[in-house]
Amino acid sequence: MLARACEIVSHNRLVYAFDEELIRAPMIERLSRIASHLHGFRLLLLLVALCALGVLLWRAPQVDVIEQDGTAIASLLVFCWSLLLYAVAALFRHIPHKTALTDGLLSWLGSRVQRGVFWLLGVALCVLGLAVALLSYQLLRVMTL
Repeated sequence: MLARACEIVSHNRLVYAFDEELIRAPMIERLSRIASHLHGFRLLLLLVALCALGVLLWRAPQVDVIEQDGTAIASLLVFCWSLLLYAVAALFRHIPHKTALTDGLLSWLGSRVQRGVFWLLGVALCVLGLAVALLSYQLLRVMTL
């Protein structure tokens, strides 16, 4: 569910009130929403990653210095981004639901442990996404020199 902004008109001014659930939604629920949108593109993401890897492996032996080959750099970036998006789509498609303590102690504890593992995976993917963004910036800077 995307962010909903409700328009409230008061005193001839337009004020936006954002959905309170989205603001307080934990990271794994947000990643699950992103994964639900990316789920239909999983095959395309894998195909793009394989094509980019093929171009990278084809171009790498042909050049002396890979930093000077724009095609190899672009294919490396496309490969990294498509695999990152595929990982989000595959890992966060189904996340465990929150259970209350009244559902039973073992059920509650199992849910907490599973959600904790998904939280760690989410943090790892966010850090990996920042690393790929930094790598993209550096490689695009080298490519344009």
